[in-house]
Amino acid sequence: MFNLFIILIFLSFVHTNPLGIIGGHDADISKYPWIASLQYQGNHLCGATLISSKWALTSGDCTQDINVLEELTIRLGTNNISSAGQIIHIANYFSHPKFNTFNNDMDVGLLKLETEVNNVTFATLTNATDIVPVGSNVTVLGWGGKGDSIGPTEILQETELTVFDYEYCNKTKTPYFTENMFCASGVETPAGTCNYDSGGPVLLDGIIVGIITDGRGPCADATSPDMFVKLANAREFITSYTGI
Repeated sequence: MFNLFIILIFLSFVHTNPLGIIGGHDADISKYPWIASLQYQGNHLCGATLISSKWALTSGDCTQDINVLEELTIRLGTNNISSAGQIIHIANYFSHPKFNTFNNDMDVGLLKLETEVNNVTFATLTNATDIVPVGSNVTVLGWGGKGDSIGPTEILQETELTVFDYEYCNKTKTPYFTENMFCASGVETPAGTCNYDSGGPVLLDGIIVGIITDGRGPCADATSPDMFVKLANAREFITSYTGI
């Protein structure tokens, strides 16, 4: 079980900050050259992660309402969603075959790029056998809004969250939480993800271990921690399409 003292500290923030990425700060694109803004008709939609010269990783939910494929792009090489970097069109996209729109189980998506990208460092993905330890600190990145009804931020944000145990996640996120997920939130200070952060990466020691998904709850509510897809559980799907 997760340390009770830490849980109590965590819950003490329930009414201190209604906003959410929350508790973050501007991210340096040189640290995360593979981060991308998934955009539709020129507007930020979700986060994405470049994993090879032809493929990017996002959430399955992010492409559910795309009607015109030609207007789906990623902006890469900048921490600003509306300037600099390079725009790359998406040739096709694929959602995990077990993606469940009710609870966002296996909310994993792949974006096939129209043109190859060879001048960027690609993200490193976790292995299929890796776990995300309870109590570990993970980093989340995104252009999410600073509140439930607020649009995306211009500049990429990053913040650190603490991972909770399965029992606590299941209790606070029922009926949405599954064995393919883990949950986390800020402990010492309020922090979390919010709207428009979906599809972005969750890192542990510089390795992508999760994907931000819809939290099925208000942003930065300490009684409802953020949910993330365990990337290890989706490695077979990713490899089958990308060879990675």
